[in-house]
Amino acid sequence: MKAKVIFIFILFFLFTACDRVADPVADPIDLNKNEILLTYKFMHGWTGKISSMKIFENKESIKYINEEEVEFEFTETEKKELDSLLIHFSEFQNEYKPHNGAWVDISYHWLIHYPESKADSVSIYEPLNSEQIPAELRELIELLLSKF
Repeated sequence: MKAKVIFIFILFFLFTACDRVADPVADPIDLNKNEILLTYKFMHGWTGKISSMKIFENKESIKYINEEEVEFEFTETEKKELDSLLIHFSEFQNEYKPHNGAWVDISYHWLIHYPESKADSVSIYEPLNSEQIPAELRELIELLLSKF
């Protein structure tokens, strides 16, 4: 009898430990969606608050607000603009860092594009109005920011 109680206790402990390991806030996978086209994360300056979104190949989109998943849509014009801006993605540097100045108040942008061959990412620590950032990349981020 004691062995059964101990066995049940061990199983209970394992299941609760597994539940804690699985992060419910982590980006959930929706099997009804197409493949991911673009992931965008934005850290709001020194606050540490992170907003994120996923855009799928069919242009369906999800953003994460206060750890909740919210679906949103791009207009047809925005979809065309998004496609034309993503053409330039492989031309961007992998990282844009300020040459001078303090980093603490600068917002951080992180984009991962998932083309057919391999994932490509860009990290931006510079202010968006920096001359170091290409116009197409700035326009892409401004389009994505407008959806938050």
